[in-house]
Amino acid sequence: MQASAVQAVAVPAEHIPEKHCGVFSIDGSAITFDKRVPVCNPPSVHFSQRIPDLFRHWNKLNLVMLNGHGVPVKHWDRLYKVRGAGVAQSGQWANARADWANWKYIAEEMEHLGSEFAFWAKYTGTDGSPMKYQAILALLKAAQIARDARDAQDARAYFGGNLGRSDANGAFEYKKGGRVCLATKNKKIASAWRELLARDAVVALNWYNMQPFAST
Repeated sequence: MQASAVQAVAVPAEHIPEKHCGVFSIDGSAITFDKRVPVCNPPSVHFSQRIPDLFRHWNKLNLVMLNGHGVPVKHWDRLYKVRGAGVAQSGQWANARADWANWKYIAEEMEHLGSEFAFWAKYTGTDGSPMKYQAILALLKAAQIARDARDAQDARAYFGGNLGRSDANGAFEYKKGGRVCLATKNKKIASAWRELLARDAVVALNWYNMQPFAST
């Protein structure tokens, strides 16, 4: 696979007019780029028959170049979200978004397990053959739905069923059409709850103390 190289040749930041200079961050490193130069369309790649290739490209190999710097597959969603990095053109991400979301499930599972070896140890059938892409994906999506349901229930339990409570500090609120709405779907509630536990030590401690084992 070759890199898509609309912005393959690096242009130093000092040669880009300030008003046209953008910054895209990758794992702590900043890539400057000229907003006037279009980024290439997402490459037409398919990993469903080549899961090991997905693992290699997710973090390391570069199929997309931005001002002479490779952008790993892991960061494509941010690169192509127009309102995020300000790099892509409207509509570029539409056809690739669903595939990328599925790759993310599988790549993050491998990272969670710690290695490609551990991944295949878990996702190998009783006959010794590696499980197929769609079968793995189905298991991961089912596990995520179950996790979201548990975490959303935990959030409701903590706040007594009132996610708009003052000590939630708006964690479960979002804006839609100029109105402030309260999350109702498990996926959105669970994501907000996990973020809240990670950033709010008081909520995390209170939740810990609410657990049955905390009183034993």
